[in-house]
Amino acid sequence: MLCDRCGANAANDAAFCSHCGAPIGDPAGSGSMEHRRALALEAFKAGWSATGVQCPNCGRYHMRTVRQDAEENLFWSGAFVLIGIVSLIIVFIAGDTGLYVANLSTVALVAIVVGVLLYVVARRRRLPTAFECFDCGYRVP
Repeated sequence: MLCDRCGANAANDAAFCSHCGAPIGDPAGSGSMEHRRALALEAFKAGWSATGVQCPNCGRYHMRTVRQDAEENLFWSGAFVLIGIVSLIIVFIAGDTGLYVANLSTVALVAIVVGVLLYVVARRRRLPTAFECFDCGYRVP
């Protein structure tokens, strides 16, 4: 028999888990769906990893952390910063040249600022948005 709280093996006739001390076989207590959801929410709000969190729905320990895809933002962030740096090097070597809209130095600084802003957005999107079970697809929160 598995402990509902920590997943350790326990004897079939044991009343409490020998690893964590939780009551075993108590459907309204520590093994209930409400209790498991409260523990998962607590772990999510604390910023912990989903590893070791029990699924409130199926009771398995196959939760994963869901994050938004931020790789595209990171790519464009690097591209804009690189364009800005190359433009600044051209300004230092060849002097500031006028373009249709602005000088090259202005374009370079705008590209660097846009790249930094995209990087900040990408870092923000990498924060966990939910915990999801591999087996049943249940999400917390």
